[in-house]
Amino acid sequence: MNLVKPNHIDAASLFFRSVAIRQLPSILLVVILLLSPLEAVSGQADEIHVDTHTEYKYGSTINFSAQIQGVSEVIRAAVFIREGSSEFPNVAIAVLSDGSTISAEVIEEVQALGVEPFSTITYWWQIDFANGDNYITDPVSFVYEDNRFDWHSLGNSNITVHWIEGELTRGQDILNLASDSILKIQRDLALPALDHVSIYTYPTAGQLQSSIRMGGATWVGGHAQPELRTVLLTAPTGVEGQISLERDLPHELVHILLYERMGDQYHNLPTWLNEGLATLQEGVPNPAYIFELDRAARENALISMHSLCASFPISEEDALLAYAQSASFTQYLLDIYGVGGVALLLDAYQEGTSCEGGVQRVYQRPISQLENEWRWTTLSNPNLLDFAQPLLPWVLLGLSVLVVFGVILLLSRRQHKG
Repeated sequence: MNLVKPNHIDAASLFFRSVAIRQLPSILLVVILLLSPLEAVSGQADEIHVDTHTEYKYGSTINFSAQIQGVSEVIRAAVFIREGSSEFPNVAIAVLSDGSTISAEVIEEVQALGVEPFSTITYWWQIDFANGDNYITDPVSFVYEDNRFDWHSLGNSNITVHWIEGELTRGQDILNLASDSILKIQRDLALPALDHVSIYTYPTAGQLQSSIRMGGATWVGGHAQPELRTVLLTAPTGVEGQISLERDLPHELVHILLYERMGDQYHNLPTWLNEGLATLQEGVPNPAYIFELDRAARENALISMHSLCASFPISEEDALLAYAQSASFTQYLLDIYGVGGVALLLDAYQEGTSCEGGVQRVYQRPISQLENEWRWTTLSNPNLLDFAQPLLPWVLLGLSVLVVFGVILLLSRRQHKG
């Protein structure tokens, strides 16, 4: 049991994806996928030449094609398509065209494949011949990035930035900010080193929103895809864009680094902790957080921290308050229990503990009590009754003792006067 003592300071996924097998005449193709090495198994291998090609319309379709030369007895061609680190590929039978060079083509809907924007797609072809032999091409990978725009790129050993508008200095500024932010996050939160991250910046919120929407998300300000080690941001050129970048980029990088630490248990993190840690790293704090938190405290309209364990509210106003509360509550934990205490909390969630269970295990009190302590210590208009309720029995006992001593003292004085 890990018990955290306060600092001496003033108080202030692995799941199975169904194998999408369409137009397959039998299960034999899947067996071949699992058992066959990725090499030619036919004596005709030296005579075969296969040129493969892909092109896609972002958010719509991906076209896989192969040109097969040197043979005429091809009876079937199939393309195996795997996204990211997925264990199971999608499999599709190609349409074949006759001729001295046999063409094979597959057109797949992006939505049907479940492809995330900016994910890495790996594919390979299997060619089957009439005599029962087959030929399997080497795997080829490409990044499914938003090709509606011409991207400029710049990088170092572990960061690659991509931008649309601006000169090389623009990319260098983003790269420098990302490098500095990662070092600060690692220092402040004791998070591990990052292998690699890709950062894409859009000039307008509308462009970013359309890109994210094609991947099924709706949030506009910034978007991290931790499993892909990818960050998507709005960063217009100019002063306003720089302020936005300094606020949003460190925030999203915290999510990436937390994923590096937590692995598959990243999604077990309470939303208030995940977003609280990220919000605290924003280079330019959002002043709206302070005003919204103060307003909610004065109006007794704060959201319970328990309700922020799984997700944030949908409405913009409530979401703003959720971010503000999460940042303030997380800062309180850091102030009172230090980075070590929060590290123990991350350990608990990495081991699969529930939101309530992690707090109870590390801080030896329910989250409701910890929340009351935070409200009393931090906010300008705490709910005194809520805070005092856990202490009420001790308060009554103390009052009883004072009453008894008061009566004794009064009787003693009367006897002395008599």
